[in-house]
Amino acid sequence: PVVTTTAYQINVFPQSQAGSIINLTNPPVICNGTSANLSLIGTNVGNIQWRANGVNVANATTTGFNTGNLAVTTNYDVVVTSGTGCPAATTPGVTVNVTTCGLSALYN
Repeated sequence: PVVTTTAYQINVFPQSQAGSIINLTNPPVICNGTSANLSLIGTNVGNIQWRANGVNVANATTTGFNTGNLAVTTNYDVVVTSGTGCPAATTPGVTVNVTTCGLSALYN
């Protein structure tokens, strides 16, 4: 008898892991029209995607992130995905608080 075998390739992806976000801007409350610098630290396994208020930020796929000029308080988090079919890992959110600053607030 003839025995036929079929070969299958199995791809094993590592589990997605997301570190945590730190706000590098000091103080953490910024003036309307200014930006904040955020950084993803710790162990990150997979592809990085920053989100603002739950919406993906275009081209924001590295560990460092600048918010751009903000007009309102915004919550940021990062989704890390290691491979097709693997569940994503999401960091806890970080809120960047925006306030209206007068000249006296800037020079005190």
